[in-house]
Amino acid sequence: MGTNFFRRGIFMLILAFFVLLTMGCASQAQAYINQGDQFLEQGDYNSAEQSYKKVFDDPVYSPIGYFFMIFYEWVLFFDWRVGEHVYPIRGLEAYIRLGNLYRKWGQEVKAIAAYRKALEISPNHAEAENGLREIQEAEKAKQEAEKKIENAPEDFEVVQNAQGKITIKNYKGTRQVVVIPAKIHGIAVSEIADAAFREKRIIYIILPNGITSIGRQMFEKNQLTSVTIPNGVTSIGERAFSGNQLTSVTIPNSVTSIGAEAFFNNQLTSVTIPNSVTSIWDSAFKKNQLTSVTIPNSVKEFGHGVFGDNITTITIGANMSLVYEVQLSIFIASSSLFEEGFINFYNSQGKKAGTYVKKGQVWTQQ
Repeated sequence: MGTNFFRRGIFMLILAFFVLLTMGCASQAQAYINQGDQFLEQGDYNSAEQSYKKVFDDPVYSPIGYFFMIFYEWVLFFDWRVGEHVYPIRGLEAYIRLGNLYRKWGQEVKAIAAYRKALEISPNHAEAENGLREIQEAEKAKQEAEKKIENAPEDFEVVQNAQGKITIKNYKGTRQVVVIPAKIHGIAVSEIADAAFREKRIIYIILPNGITSIGRQMFEKNQLTSVTIPNGVTSIGERAFSGNQLTSVTIPNSVTSIGAEAFFNNQLTSVTIPNSVTSIWDSAFKKNQLTSVTIPNSVKEFGHGVFGDNITTITIGANMSLVYEVQLSIFIASSSLFEEGFINFYNSQGKKAGTYVKKGQVWTQQ
């Protein structure tokens, strides 16, 4: 009797140890996922990817760990189906997060692979299936865009403006690939109203020649991955393209002003600012993947944090003023184009033209 009791006690201690071990693995895996979510929110995609992948370094992925995870499922839930309750350990949630990350990053092939891994673990998982379907729809939309079939006039709410031309006030269509015609019923399209295409789930847009400005919030919160702004546009309004998935943008030499947060929260890895631009306002390119930028001498006015905090390479002209001051009623407001360390170093080098590189926390000139 005493021997049996002792054996039972030993068995229960071993069981408790492995249950606690598996629960600890689950807790650590969830911590990695939470950390990845924080990096993703900050726009640091590389660190987010590394954090999500750490889930797969969990000891539960060993054959012994996998056996005890099954045992843990059965003991607590009387269910041999692994993953129904502790799926973060197995990586289902990590695969979903990776799929979503790669989509935002513009890496569709990796996103597809991650979603398929998730479906191997949990067939018919709604989020993984939706992710795959949306990638396929986006690919079809790109193929459709190549045909450049114009939208019907009925897709737009319009009004004739003071010049007798067409102003598009609102997009009423359902197509995610939008080709705006140069003329509607024979009348030239010259203007698009603020927020006319905001939150319309648009994947691809072709703008007509003839428009002269991109209004405030015009394409905000869509699913655009690239855009070409037609020559003749002189200004890009506040938040015009914010909250998309842009990996590339073509800005013509006609543009003189780029509004606050115009390209905020996208996936731009590079941008060319033409010599025509004279003003760039607050956070215009913040929360992207930009690490290098070229600033033309034409830029004279600018706001705070135009490019965010990840810039490590700056190509700049000579004798540029990197602090912009404006008189506001009884006080002077000032904005800095770049971080204080770069401005100080640029000034100390006599404001020489060239390429400056940040190594660690220190700026140097190439």
